[in-house]
Amino acid sequence: MNERIDVPNVASIAAEWYARNPDVRRLWVYGLHDADRDDAPTLHVVVAIAPVVDSDDISPIWLAQCASWQRDLQARMGHSVRLDWLDEDFEALPCAKANDRTPACFATLAWRDIGDDGPA
Repeated sequence: MNERIDVPNVASIAAEWYARNPDVRRLWVYGLHDADRDDAPTLHVVVAIAPVVDSDDISPIWLAQCASWQRDLQARMGHSVRLDWLDEDFEALPCAKANDRTPACFATLAWRDIGDDGPA
């Protein structure tokens, strides 16, 4: 894995990946210090997933896709990737500036939010 994070490249890769994965409604990418691997930066990718058609449940999509999404993102970005899903009912949005210790936000994508017509 590469040692430095090329932020514009990561943001571009995130946008391309997001465009190819319509089950992902929103996506955030930010830097994460990995205590187990001090020498290699880790990217933390958080996705908000559209619910399945007949309910509000995102579990089937997450369970079916999370491992392949993580492998794909890691291969494309060239860095270790930690992938999580966001429960918008209970969690604060990633990349929100809470204080000076908040990790750097590299990309925020939300083209498919309800009522949104596309990329700005």
